[in-house]
Amino acid sequence: MMKYNIVLYSIVGLIAITLLSNIIAYPFLPDQVGIHQSAGEMDNYVSKLVFVCLLPAAQIIASIITKMTEKSTFTLVILNVAIVLVNAFLIYINV
Repeated sequence: MMKYNIVLYSIVGLIAITLLSNIIAYPFLPDQVGIHQSAGEMDNYVSKLVFVCLLPAAQIIASIITKMTEKSTFTLVILNVAIVLVNAFLIYINV
């Protein structure tokens, strides 16, 4: 039970980090945030508000699906860490 609590708190913390970093970056982001790059050029955009909610929502959905399919807790943590890193990269290339 203790291991489950640590994993749960870690996942909630990673989602909070993603959301807080997006909220902090919000004033510095362009009105249309690039979310996909092809051949070095952005080719898919969303509004700032959608971007702020997009990856935290993806983390929540992915965590629920991963837990429902009974994947390992390691997979769950790695998935959320990867999303935090992708989020940081998207903020970096858009600011």
